[in-house]
Amino acid sequence: MIKKINLTSLIVLFALLVVATSVSCKKDDDTPKTNTELLTGKNFFMTTWTIDPGFTANGIIVTDLFFFLDECAKDDFIFFNADGSTIFDEGDIKCEEGDPQTASGSWDFMDNETKLKITYSDGSSEILGIVELTETTLRVSTQFTDDLGEGEKLYTYSYTYSGN
Repeated sequence: MIKKINLTSLIVLFALLVVATSVSCKKDDDTPKTNTELLTGKNFFMTTWTIDPGFTANGIIVTDLFFFLDECAKDDFIFFNADGSTIFDEGDIKCEEGDPQTASGSWDFMDNETKLKITYSDGSSEILGIVELTETTLRVSTQFTDDLGEGEKLYTYSYTYSGN
């Protein structure tokens, strides 16, 4: 009986040792990803585009601009590379048959990574405020002054992109 207890104790001790070792050797996955890691290496598709304040068109206050995009524009995506280059892809449906499938550009963080500067292949650029950047979501906004039929006002465009 003593030998059986010792063998049982040995098995339990061995099992505890295996569990303790596997827990203590577990990798530390709590290191947060950098903004560059969150932004790069995936296709970002626009899922919302809004304007605030809304403007009146045919008696209706319009705030959802994504609704008015052609289907051929809704499948376009942006791919951010870690080297600062960007690929703009027309997606499966091209709006203009003669347009190239892709165009290149560049990107860079600004103001302590609170803003994203995007430069297009034609040399034009825009600076977007980063509202949210996660593993799957990029939300940005930009402001502009314009007269959209109600006098000159300050408007905010907000864009949400889903990354995969």
